[in-house]
Amino acid sequence: MKAKILAAAGAAALTVQPQIAAAQACLSQPEIAAITVYAVPPVLAGVQAKCGAELRPDGFLAQEGPGLSSRYAALAPQNWQVARSALMKIAESAPSQTAEQRQIFSTLRQLPDQAVRPVLDALIVQKLTEAIQLSSCAQIERGISLLAPLDPAQTGAITAFVLSLVKPDEFPICDPAQP
Repeated sequence: MKAKILAAAGAAALTVQPQIAAAQACLSQPEIAAITVYAVPPVLAGVQAKCGAELRPDGFLAQEGPGLSSRYAALAPQNWQVARSALMKIAESAPSQTAEQRQIFSTLRQLPDQAVRPVLDALIVQKLTEAIQLSSCAQIERGISLLAPLDPAQTGAITAFVLSLVKPDEFPICDPAQP
C-alpha cells in the first residue's frame, strides 16, 4: 500500500488506475516520465482537495505546494503530447470500459489540446481523490516533500525506473528494450 501511495504522489497521473489487461498496450519509461512531470500540478490539487483538512496549515504542501506546482506547470507544454498520448492509452485500455466511455475517449482524441487538457486534469484529480485514504495523507505529503528538491525531469525518470522494477498490476510497463 505504501508503494502504491508513493507511486501516486511521485507518478502523479498514474493514479489514474484503470485495470489494463496484460495483453493491452504497455507504457514506456519515457511515457511514464512525461505523465509524471505533466501531472504534478493536478496531483497536488487532488492531494490538497482530499487531504487539506488532514494536513497542518503550516505543513509542506501549504507552504511549498504552490511553488512546486508552478515548477512542474512550466514544463507541462514540453511533456504534454507524450503525456496526452499515454493518458489516452491508459483510459482507452481499461477492460471494464463501457461503449459510452469508449466513445467519449474516441471523441477526446479528436479534440484540440486546449479542450482535452482540462478534461484529463479533472480525471487525474478525480481518480486521485478516490484512491487516497485519509489515513495516508501525512505519508503522501512526506513523499512529495522528499521528491520536491529534485529536478522535475529527474523525478519523472526515477518514477519511471521504480515503476518498471515494481511492475504494478494496474498497468503493464514495457520492457526497456521496447519503445
